[in-house]
Order: sequence, then structure tokens, then C-alpha cells
Amino acid sequence: MPRTTAPGVRRPVIGRRLEFEWDRARRIAGEQTVEITLAILRARFGLTAIPVRTWKRAWSFNRSIAGRTLARSVFKLDLRTDHFPPDVARVAAGAMLTPWSIDAETARWLWREALLQPPRVVLECGSGESTVLFAALFAALGASARANDERGMPPVVSLDQSADYAAGTRARIDACGWAHLVDVLVAPLGADANYIISPAAMTAALGSRRADWIFVDGPAGYRTGTVPSLAAFARTGTRWFLDDAFDPGYFAAVETWSTWPGLRVDGIVPIGKGLAVGTITDPAAASAHQGR
Repeated sequence: MPRTTAPGVRRPVIGRRLEFEWDRARRIAGEQTVEITLAILRARFGLTAIPVRTWKRAWSFNRSIAGRTLARSVFKLDLRTDHFPPDVARVAAGAMLTPWSIDAETARWLWREALLQPPRVVLECGSGESTVLFAALFAALGASARANDERGMPPVVSLDQSADYAAGTRARIDACGWAHLVDVLVAPLGADANYIISPAAMTAALGSRRADWIFVDGPAGYRTGTVPSLAAFARTGTRWFLDDAFDPGYFAAVETWSTWPGLRVDGIVPIGKGLAVGTITDPAAASAHQGR
């Protein structure tokens, strides 16, 4: 006689399998919904910034339909092959951008923007792959395009919360021969999760210069204080960029800045992991305002 399975032995296994398949189907559907939403936004706005209000509506739609509110890019950037000047690509042959750092699409967008209107000083939150990219940019622009009121000072000043990671970034920049283009400063995090910025170190790095680009890709978890705390080292009209804007936590920083005195939010460019863009309209007001 064939052996019968005791009641209840197979059912839990089947139930777990059905639950797994259901979760998988939801995940795939969620990813497809996100991609369709992004495709519609790109068709309408191209590579310009989507107003925050419009993005919030799209965000809410994805949240209710797909159970997702963000998209992550999986594209890596290789400076050898991603349409960068041959001399820059040759020097930066070892620079590979990973999925958890700046993505290829965002890097190319920033590169195009910089060639249209070259920045003279870039302040960066979070050193690493993006630091290599900015160093490559200034190497490609050449000395004449980097001319400023204090010649010889590095045009890229990067903040990092980790002394070890900062040292690693310096080593990578040195290996490319770009040490003269980058100054990496250690800025540990305070109890409020903001960078502790040393005015003396910033003055030593910048002199009397002021940034005209601020790029935010750190610290992890909380970035609301980044642009306001650096506004004192910026000029009126400085452009700011925040990566990972599809992430709900970092999008919250963008929402806060939309009501912050001295800051303007233009919106979110629907590329990569989401690139929020805006302008510092009044550095004194932005740095003086206290809020979280």
C-alpha cells in the first residue's frame, strides 16, 4: 500500500512556496511599475528637473500600486569606455563606479552640465568614485578653465566622515596624478548626524574662494544639514545636487530645502538613483537658518 503523508506535513511547504512566488511576482510588478513611471516622466520632462510636486504624485502612485517608492540604478561607470576624453579615460583606467556610488547615467549628466558651464570650485559631501569623476573633469577642462582668484589651490574639496575612506580616496587620486586637483577633508559626524565641519580646515582648502557646485552623496542616512551647512562657503547662484533622491529618506531633505530660506529646489532629474537639483539663492540666509 502506498504510504500516505500525514495531514499538515506538505501544506506548510506549499504555503511557503506560494508566498515566495507571490512576493516575487509583486517585486517584479513593482520594478516594472517604477520603470514605466520613470519612462513616462522622462518622455515628458526629458533630462530636466521634475518639479517636486509632480514627483510626489508619481511617488505616491508607485507606493500605492507597486509598494515601492524608489528605483536603484545597476549601471556601472567605467571611465575607459563611457564616452570620456581619451586622455582622461587613459589616466583613469582603474576607476570603476559601483552600484552603491554615483551611477553612469548621473555621471554623464553632470559631465555634460559641467562642460556647458564649467564650475570653478566643487564642494562634495562623501568622497569616493564621484571624487575621481570630478578630478577627471578638471583634468579634462585644463588649467585655463580652472583659473580662479587663488591659483594652485585644488578645485575639488571633498568631505568624508571616515578617515580611512578619505585616505583611500587620496590614494586613488594620487595614483591618477591628480593630487593637485583634490583636497579630501575628514569631517566626522556629530550627534545630530551632520558633518562637523572645521572652519579652519575649510578656509585652508578654499582661501577666499567660494564653491559654485555642491554635490551631496553622503553621509549615509541623513543629508538635510549638508547644503545649508556648506552655504557659508558658497556664492549666490551656486548649484547644488543631491544623489539618491528616489530614496524616501533623502527625498525628505529635498522637501525640507524647498521651504528653507536661501535655497531653491528645481526638482529631480529622473536618472540613475534620482538627482535632485537646485540653487543657493542667498548663502547668508541658508547658513543662518536653523532647522532639521
